[in-house]
Amino acid sequence: MIDHYFVTHAQLLALRNVVAFIVQTMPEEQKESVLQVLKKFAEIELMDGIDAPPTSDITPKTVEKLNKAYKAIFNDIIDLSTPGRKSASASYLQ
Repeated sequence: MIDHYFVTHAQLLALRNVVAFIVQTMPEEQKESVLQVLKKFAEIELMDGIDAPPTSDITPKTVEKLNKAYKAIFNDIIDLSTPGRKSASASYLQ
């Protein structure tokens, strides 16, 4: 079964590249505000409180892993958009 949460996760990974590019090309006076918002999103546990149906493949362990993955996505965007910082997954974007 392909759970829609896993599909959403894959879409977010692809979207990360686009957002990182957009933030990189922003004027510096706008970039700082956007980076602050991204830092706030990185602190949110996006999957907490989900209402997964009993037929879902989502377990508490999966929720924990997805939360870590989402945090990593936002941190990657921040790292890729900040001069002098390099994301651990930057090689995937090049």
